[in-house]
Amino acid sequence: MTAYVPGAHFAMQWRLGRPAEQGTDVSVRFEPLSQSPCRVTLTHENWERMGSEGTSMRENYDKGWVAVFEQRFGGYTGRG
Repeated sequence: MTAYVPGAHFAMQWRLGRPAEQGTDVSVRFEPLSQSPCRVTLTHENWERMGSEGTSMRENYDKGWVAVFEQRFGGYTGRG
């Protein structure tokens, strides 16, 4: 974990089974919209560290994060 603010933000290096210098960075922020719902924003960046595979890996992870957050987490919360 590279950053943690309870209820607001956390960040980590995503290594994908590779050396640390090839790790990407994932950040998740929680923004209150009213008393109970919030907006969750996930940023996954620094794909250039993956070299020539970076672009294709990013495209695959874009689809994967949609599945995790919109389908699975959204389904769990009843908002998916």
